[in-house]
Amino acid sequence: MIPLLKYKLKDANWNGYRNRLDHRFAKLLTSDLTSRADVLSQTMLSVADDMFPLKKRSVVGIPSPPWWDQECSRALQEGRGAEILQCRNMSQDNFINLSKMRASFGFFAEERIARLL
Repeated sequence: MIPLLKYKLKDANWNGYRNRLDHRFAKLLTSDLTSRADVLSQTMLSVADDMFPLKKRSVVGIPSPPWWDQECSRALQEGRGAEILQCRNMSQDNFINLSKMRASFGFFAEERIARLL
């Protein structure tokens, strides 16, 4: 299962992240081999928490599925736009366009889920 991305990485300070990791990794050299993996993962998470802003969680508290990305959000937004257009002007063309958008989003989502399995 692919974990959800919890950080906003668009404007991440990668140099600062690397520098902090380098500083903390120096301590790893003195620890025994069995505890290094645990210390390594804890260090990376701790530095990421310090350096990167967290993504906003939904108000309802329902997390996004692991396959959801910007392309999914864009497709959903286009579908909502077609739905609004249909509500404002109920024509056969708008209805057909809305039906096509809903069908294509369903196939799009099914394809994303199938890739994870």
